[in-house]
Amino acid sequence: MKKLLVVAALFLFISNISKAQTIAAVVTSDGKTLTATTRATPPVNMISMEEISTVTSIILLDEKTMKSEGQGSVYTFAMTVVTSAGKTTLEAKGGMLSATMKTQLQKLNSGDKVYFEYIKCIQGEGTIRAVSSLAFQVK
Repeated sequence: MKKLLVVAALFLFISNISKAQTIAAVVTSDGKTLTATTRATPPVNMISMEEISTVTSIILLDEKTMKSEGQGSVYTFAMTVVTSAGKTTLEAKGGMLSATMKTQLQKLNSGDKVYFEYIKCIQGEGTIRAVSSLAFQVK
C-alpha cells in the first residue's frame, strides 16, 4: 500500500511539472511585457517609474514559453497601490486598466508598491479560475 501511495504521489508530482501554468503579465503602452516571478509569497520585483507609468493592460502567458498561447483572457482584477500616503485598491473588468488606474500609476514615487491581485481568467470553455498576483516596487 505504501509503495502504491509513493508511486501515485510521484506521478502527480511529475505530471504537474510537465503542465504549463498560466501566469499574468502587464503590458506597457509601447508593447513591452513585464512579468513578475510568482513563486515566492508575494514576490516584489523592482520596476522603473517610466515602465510602471505606462502600463495599459494585463495579459495571460504560458509559463513555459512566456508567450500568449490562447490560455484565456483576463476576466477581472484589482490593482492596489501602496504609497506613503496610504493604500488604494481599484477593480476592473477585462484586462485593460481604467483611466483612474493609469492616473494612479503616473503619480507613483520611488519606493511605492503596485499589486495586481485577484486576477481571474476565463478560459475557452467558460471556466473561470484565479491566476497568481503580480507585485512591483518602483525603483
